[in-house]
Amino acid sequence: MKKIICLLLIFTIMLTACSKWKVEIVDPTKPIENDSELVVPEEKKEEYYLSAGAYLDYGMEFIKGKAEWNSDNTLTFQHENTIKTISAENELLETVTLPKENLPEDGGYDLSWNEKYILAIDKQIESSWNKFGVVYFTNDGKVFLANVSLFDREGNLIKEYYRGDVYGYDEYGVYEVYLPVPDGSEYKGDGYLADGNRIHWIDEDKVIFECHLFVVYYDFSKDEGKILDDMRKYGEIYGKFDVYYGVQSPQCGVLNGDFYYLSTNVEQNGKVKNTIWRANENGAEELFEGKEFWHFFVGNEILIAVEGIDGSYVENGSIVYAINPENLELNEIFRGDASLPFGDDGKIRFKNSYNVEPQILYSYDYETGELTEDVGNTEFEVQTIVPEYLVYIMKSLDGRYFAEYDPDSVEPRLRILPCD
Repeated sequence: MKKIICLLLIFTIMLTACSKWKVEIVDPTKPIENDSELVVPEEKKEEYYLSAGAYLDYGMEFIKGKAEWNSDNTLTFQHENTIKTISAENELLETVTLPKENLPEDGGYDLSWNEKYILAIDKQIESSWNKFGVVYFTNDGKVFLANVSLFDREGNLIKEYYRGDVYGYDEYGVYEVYLPVPDGSEYKGDGYLADGNRIHWIDEDKVIFECHLFVVYYDFSKDEGKILDDMRKYGEIYGKFDVYYGVQSPQCGVLNGDFYYLSTNVEQNGKVKNTIWRANENGAEELFEGKEFWHFFVGNEILIAVEGIDGSYVENGSIVYAINPENLELNEIFRGDASLPFGDDGKIRFKNSYNVEPQILYSYDYETGELTEDVGNTEFEVQTIVPEYLVYIMKSLDGRYFAEYDPDSVEPRLRILPCD
């Protein structure tokens, strides 16, 4: 009898306890009236991820946002005011959102980033023709930024530099520079920044601004900079023809904290000459005793320089050198018919000329020093910054993965796939 009474008491307690909670079956197809307390799930894996730039081109079509491979085979890319990172398995790892109130209202800006900072540089577009990102300087060597915003990697604004028109005309039609110069110093010049390909991080705080006739160093930890290479005399002498002088923008890059570039800043008997330079916070120096090259490529671990034979790479072929940045010695790896572009996906890749048959893919293994030939290879394509020059295939640093854009999407979308 006692056992029965105990069981009844336990059953009564359980009923009383359960009555404190209301159990309800929810229809998942009906909207929830109050979702303010819901935890928003993380963004799921997508087949393709939106990756458009922050503005449209002149035909009012989408452009691709910036995308960069990381050393661990993750890919970081821009979509409008966000920067996302996906894994080699195409899974979303991180999303950083920049506040729109600290960006141009018309959406015209480029982004550049490293592991610590994100730079937003105002773009020169139709709606803001005189308002764009520049680095400018005074006659006493001080360097300033305009129409540039600096964020941390969480998307928080660190500093917004001068915002406004760079140039304009007064009421009498006289051309004016609007950039503010502190301390009464004399304005000396400026360089165009609104191009994501002109910004090169040499470490987490320091950056090189490649401005064609100027190479400028800037340290954001100190918020100050200096000019490393000044070639403005060619602009003063040749006007619009100065495009043939200065840094050759596609042929430069950073390796081991140094900025290397091919520069046309020497004239000999009325002919220009391309030489290789190295720049860092200590200044700029010409390498290889001023030896002339017609092409230069900065790889993942080595440098590539191409010299014409007898002064003509078309008729007589070229010499391709691999350069170890530790000793800067010219190591000849190929002599013959070599053409652009060069690529690095764990090996240096290049081809013979397109009008030469059979097509040959050359692969230089800089770990072993071996050069191999793949006769008849017409499928290998490398990333190039020249639009429409080749199909855009962006391989990871070790060549195991590639970023593919959705061919059926009007707005750019990308994903990661294995190369196998």
